[in-house]
Amino acid sequence: MNIDEFWDKFITEYPIYRDASYTAWQFGVDATDLAELVSQGIKTATTSGLAFYIEEEGPLPKVNDLSIVLDAQDHPVCIIKNTKVYQVPFCEVSEKHAYKEGEGSRTLTY
Repeated sequence: MNIDEFWDKFITEYPIYRDASYTAWQFGVDATDLAELVSQGIKTATTSGLAFYIEEEGPLPKVNDLSIVLDAQDHPVCIIKNTKVYQVPFCEVSEKHAYKEGEGSRTLTY
């Protein structure tokens, strides 16, 4: 199923989002594994560097943004909605956030 078909199926099930916009993207490292963690409800948070948004002149994530998470072959896996967005220096990322990232040992050390 391609991205458009995936979105069409989603809005058929959730018509409230019919006029919503969305982005489609994959995680930069281990895209398939991370998409699977998201679809299983294990990975419920992510991070990205502010410098990348500045360099690419892209909009910063916002609460209520919708995204289609893609696997490494750009196949849609699931749709997510931002419920919280915040900025902190890397050295201030919390243990709780590291756990919600869902990767490895789910710790800051990892």
